Amino acid sequence: METTLILLGLLSLLFAGVPVAISLGLVSTIGIWITMGPAALYNIGQTAYSTPANFVLIAVPLFILLAEVLSASELSSDLFDAASKWLNWTPGGLASGSVLACAIFGALTGSSAANTAAMGNVCVPEMLKRGYDKGLATGSVCAAGALAILIPPSIMMIIYGSLTDNSIAKLFMAGLLPGVLLAIMHVIDISVRCKLNPKLAPPSPPVSWKDRWSATRKIWWVGTLIVVMMGGIYSGICTPTEAAALGSIAAIVLSFTLGKRMTWVKLESALSRTVTITCMVLFILVGAMLFGYFVTNLGIPQGIVEWITSLDISRWWVLIAINILYVFLGCILDAGSIFMITVPILYPVVMALHFDPIWFGVIIVMNMEIGNITPPFGINLFVMKGIVPRDVLFGDIIRGITPFVLVQALALVLTIAFPWLSLWLPSTMK
Repeated sequence: METTLILLGLLSLLFAGVPVAISLGLVSTIGIWITMGPAALYNIGQTAYSTPANFVLIAVPLFILLAEVLSASELSSDLFDAASKWLNWTPGGLASGSVLACAIFGALTGSSAANTAAMGNVCVPEMLKRGYDKGLATGSVCAAGALAILIPPSIMMIIYGSLTDNSIAKLFMAGLLPGVLLAIMHVIDISVRCKLNPKLAPPSPPVSWKDRWSATRKIWWVGTLIVVMMGGIYSGICTPTEAAALGSIAAIVLSFTLGKRMTWVKLESALSRTVTITCMVLFILVGAMLFGYFVTNLGIPQGIVEWITSLDISRWWVLIAINILYVFLGCILDAGSIFMITVPILYPVVMALHFDPIWFGVIIVMNMEIGNITPPFGINLFVMKGIVPRDVLFGDIIRGITPFVLVQALALVLTIAFPWLSLWLPSTMK
């Protein structure tokens, strides 16, 4: 009954339009006051101070800065140019190129919405100009934009690691193979559908090898940046926070010297947006920490663990039920809210069932990835609607995203069925 009342109160605030951070904090504060007394409110100030001061979480503003700098430098157009030229031989080559470009940009940003906005402004107009189906043009970028929270560096992985005290570096590596697999599956899906239905995408003009290499030379520094950052994390030479600092500094320097599109005005704007987004993320995280403290002291996770472990059912049925719950929640709440509400409650359950915490982290993030593109609350859908021409309706975007949701669901099933997809790379780390 207590669990039901708490969740109903929280959901009521969220549906009323109260920000996620305020909703989590308000429910937690009232709950702590009622159940533990006014003296326990001291923990609110302590949590609000200690959460942002966590060394691991310093990576969050640094990766956000990296994303904003690269967005301001207009790297997205160079990425799309190179990716589309390398994949122009496939049916729907521009859409497949969008997926590849989003995957690369996502490997530097960690933000689904930022990835969708940056690449959508470049890819979608070009595809529409070439006569691509509106649904395919918008759906390919929405779906591929969500790869940013799975392919490292992922801000959501950092938050999961901080909430559950798991290795951020291992979480990053755990998301790499599933992310690459999902990008390949999207390209195959686009190629097959365009082959069966040529009306979705006209044939691309031929591109010479000289043009391909010329386009690639413009973005060589991007690949170098990704290899250095991820290689440093994988080898243990640097922590994710140190890699984020290195990447941010390198991105600023290279954007001015090699990208040649960065200006001081753009850099100032990128810094301003970084502060705004960081404050939003950390406020939400403080609210989530308070919520976790409240429900744990109330004994809710422990009660759920005892109830589930007393059932005479396979632990895999419990995992399936959790994934079904995430699919349902993804249709009525935004992914960030779902993540912050459910992790403090469900993580102890999963640990009691002896599932691998790193693997479960990838499963949760993949569910959030689907939630980002699932109507009616998928954030990527709203981002896309905000950047497309007026003649592209919200219905076109939803129609276009549906096949990609099915592909992402299949990738999730494969990751659950074959845990080594996410656990092999972390197991090879020092």
